[in-house]
Amino acid sequence: EKIPKSSKIRELVETEESLKIFENTLSQFDQRLNEINDLSKIWESILQKEAQIPKDLFSQNDKLKIKKLINLFRSNINKFEFRSMITDDVDISIETYKPIVEGFELSSDISASDNIRLSWAYIIALQEMKAYFDTNHLGLTIFDEPAQQEIDKNSKIQFYKHIKDIDKQNNQIIIATSEDSESFKNITKDIELNIFEFTENIIRPV
Repeated sequence: EKIPKSSKIRELVETEESLKIFENTLSQFDQRLNEINDLSKIWESILQKEAQIPKDLFSQNDKLKIKKLINLFRSNINKFEFRSMITDDVDISIETYKPIVEGFELSSDISASDNIRLSWAYIIALQEMKAYFDTNHLGLTIFDEPAQQEIDKNSKIQFYKHIKDIDKQNNQIIIATSEDSESFKNITKDIELNIFEFTENIIRPV
């Protein structure tokens, strides 16, 4: 029997080794292809979740909440006779949630009494949001000496009238004041409030 030439044997060996390398490469390619397929599915899931994120960071419900808060706030400052500027010019920043006009915070640009009206309007508006949306507000607000900075009588009357009308089933507003008893009763005489008068310190040493 004729023995193959060494060159032929070498060629067969090299071909077999190349085939093994090719098969191994093909196996690795299939493995990587499966990995890419899995990663593709993960990436597709990420893109779907990303598509659900609001482009401006606010959902439609967030926008409705902010719009309602602004409307309640403007309505309140109007009721409390805010005078430093036109009510419709007052806005709420979507970055800081503070009252602004043309992008600037209000606190340093208005009178001391209007600053009080602003605080009343904003704090009460936050509580009033409970009637329209599911919020984290406890439904309880406590004012300590709300009528400061020589707030005029009519503004006080409007303030007390407004808090009287807040839904009592889900809300409570407590006010502590050292205002003269007769003066306070005169202001609130036609307003249904629960008034508790203390003739001595209610917080004192035991």
